[in-house]
Amino acid sequence: MRRRWRINGVCRVCNAHGPSAVLAQNSPDVFFQDESPKSAENRFRVNTFLAAMDRACTQIKERFLSMNSVAMTFGIMFPSILLSASGDELYAAAESPAKQYDTDISSAFPSQFLSFCSCFHSQLSTKSTFRKLPICC
Repeated sequence: MRRRWRINGVCRVCNAHGPSAVLAQNSPDVFFQDESPKSAENRFRVNTFLAAMDRACTQIKERFLSMNSVAMTFGIMFPSILLSASGDELYAAAESPAKQYDTDISSAFPSQFLSFCSCFHSQLSTKSTFRKLPICC
């Protein structure tokens, strides 16, 4: 890890660098002390830039994971999947969001969803999203 972060380890007991320090690492009574960045530019890189990059990478990863969860829950609503799935598969897949969001989605949702699919099946074959459907309320 020290090499990846470009921090040199210094053996406090034997003041060794490189392979001899690695050998000393196997001794339980030998401790290593990391060198702190000496220049202002290195301190900025380690303390600010790398920390900000780590936070940004972590947040992006968490956002993609949460969006993946939403896509898995509501993925049945993609027109391409609606056209290829059978009625039983659509009903079973529509039960998942109805159970997960039972306070927001009615228990009749799976039946209503099947009815919607049968009404708009011909129009779904030419569209890639629901937004492109000409539905008037």
